[in-house]
Amino acid sequence: MFKIVIITSSLFIFFVCFGVSVQAADLFFYSESNTIKTGKFFELDVLFNSPDDMINALEGELYFPQNLLSVIDIRENNSIINFWLEKPVVSANKIKFSGIIPGGYQGQGNLFKVIFRADNSGKGQIAASDVRILLNDGYGTDVAVSIEPFDIDISEETVSPEDILVVDISDQYPPEPFTPIITKISDIGGDNYLLIFATQDKSSGIDYYQIKEGYSPFIDATSPYILRNQSLDKKIIIKAVDKSGNIRQVSIAPVYLNHWYENFVFFAIIVAVAGLLIVGRIRWKK
Repeated sequence: MFKIVIITSSLFIFFVCFGVSVQAADLFFYSESNTIKTGKFFELDVLFNSPDDMINALEGELYFPQNLLSVIDIRENNSIINFWLEKPVVSANKIKFSGIIPGGYQGQGNLFKVIFRADNSGKGQIAASDVRILLNDGYGTDVAVSIEPFDIDISEETVSPEDILVVDISDQYPPEPFTPIITKISDIGGDNYLLIFATQDKSSGIDYYQIKEGYSPFIDATSPYILRNQSLDKKIIIKAVDKSGNIRQVSIAPVYLNHWYENFVFFAIIVAVAGLLIVGRIRWKK
């Protein structure tokens, strides 16, 4: 049994899907060459194609020969996924990922890019497993998935400087603007308010997010985030930082005014009026 969040324009709907496979989608890989020299870096695009159907959610694991390759970086810039439930992160010889596409997506697109280094000579294969793709049909219907692995052949040759792929990591632009959402989702936070947020960076990719509630310091956070201040009476600041250190910062004004502040203003007005009446009466007696 598999639980996944399906997002419509303004409503979060949870479905428990039991895997009824229809239609077809492809998961495959692309690199300029599959013949590599030891010590060389190369980029591998993880691609997706659904020519006939709108897709709104997917998950899976990419695995690679750890004795031959090591992961240098993973980039989600230019990804068709704009809301990651689990961002691609390497663990041993696997990269696990899970995300959704609000509104759905049809056609071919890039999921993410992996930058590998060829460490040792030999032949191997990069492939994917446990891949699930769901239709944007309101039911989260499973799609039959075709997975095309990527064969690599690493030879131990002397690498000249011009043979090494130079990965341009220059990035002077902040992540894209985004609009955080405060909501309640019982399956995640019970009766607590959650903060939902996501953005993209088309150059170097998003590195991390931080959140500041009121006068508290910034802390690292991932979406969905259970707000510590459930009164919603303090300003919230969300900071998105890309892998080049550029920052996009957005804020949410207090949803509710602080009650003590309202009471303070009310009593201050009463005291001021009373003071004026007393002063006026004293002057009248004189």
